[in-house]
Amino acid sequence: MAKTRLELHNVLCEILGSDNCYFQPPASLQLEYPCIIYSIDKVYPVKADNKLYFYNNKYTITWIGNQAICPIVEDMLNLQMCSHDGNYKSDGLNHAVFTLYF
Repeated sequence: MAKTRLELHNVLCEILGSDNCYFQPPASLQLEYPCIIYSIDKVYPVKADNKLYFYNNKYTITWIGNQAICPIVEDMLNLQMCSHDGNYKSDGLNHAVFTLYF
């Protein structure tokens, strides 16, 4: 069974060092930077005997901040089944994107 989204939220807040972690925030929400935005990308079920055995959620996690180099890369990559997908700059802010199976 996958771990809960709230468990992931707590892990991300600990890595970021603040509560500026947002799960699928609405466009109207005023974000505080640096922050992490995360969402469920896909659910991967594993079945046995035609029954759900367990599943993993695939999350897309984006760090957003003013720093040119994302300070949490190493902490994120220390999570099991996490990969760094790249960086980009948008609206004067730097973004680092990760994929995590949790």
